[in-house]
Amino acid sequence: MNSFPHTISAVVLVTMALIYFYQAAHDLKHTYLDTDPMFVLSCGIIIYQAGTAMAYSLFNEALAASYDTARICISVILVLNILFRVILAMALNRTAAT
Repeated sequence: MNSFPHTISAVVLVTMALIYFYQAAHDLKHTYLDTDPMFVLSCGIIIYQAGTAMAYSLFNEALAASYDTARICISVILVLNILFRVILAMALNRTAAT
């Protein structure tokens, strides 16, 4: 599995999320960051992209070891996909509330 493009996109998205964290730290308009939809979305992006990049990069080595370890990598990706969709729903819910 070619994981290089996925790793590059993960680095770009995590960098953009970290830039938002930097801006949010210097311009605190929100007392409670959990009500800020961009903060929730940025946290979700970091968790999702870091986890899937790790799972994709380990997939080839896991496949060489055994099919069961490769299935674990795929399972991690599937769980992270579900978690990311839940975080997207939370961000949309917070956007509707503001």
